[in-house]
Amino acid sequence: MIGGKLTFLPGAVVEGCESLFGAVPEDNARISDVADSEATTVAALREDFNHLLAVLREAGLMPTKATATERNIALSEEPGDGP
Repeated sequence: MIGGKLTFLPGAVVEGCESLFGAVPEDNARISDVADSEATTVAALREDFNHLLAVLREAGLMPTKATATERNIALSEEPGDGP
């Protein structure tokens, strides 16, 4: 259906969509504690933000850098490109 509404009721299970959304984290995935930023410069804020991204990747809640790069390349290729 296009333009409709899809509602998942409690207990619903969706199968076969892993490739649409990437890897699904464990049901009880937890990330390690990340301290609040006390950055006073943009450079320090960037370090804090990159640390948060690393924690999310380690927990499996974000793709790795290599996976993200591979996805960008795949999205830029048109069908029929290549040999």
